[in-house]
Amino acid sequence: MEIVIEDKRHAGMFKPGKSGNPSGRPKSDIVVKELAREHTEAAIKTLVEIAGSPKSSDSARVQACTVLLDRGWGKAPQYTENLSVGMSLKEYLGALAQEVK
Repeated sequence: MEIVIEDKRHAGMFKPGKSGNPSGRPKSDIVVKELAREHTEAAIKTLVEIAGSPKSSDSARVQACTVLLDRGWGKAPQYTENLSVGMSLKEYLGALAQEVK
């Protein structure tokens, strides 16, 4: 009697210890980045024009401002609150459910 162990990985998963991209990032990505960076000054000027133009829609101006601020100052950090309530998440959710009843 032969025992067959079924591989539960789907087609997109890699075998353990094998890289999904053994040769690394394609060199074309680097070329595209370099080409895009050549237009940084023009892109920033365009964003500034959109942000300051009363003819631009409100959403376009807000988006332009957001992109400029994110690039200049970094995206705002996303804070999470970690509480220690002395019980597991399952116990905590159960206690909350009892309070709602």
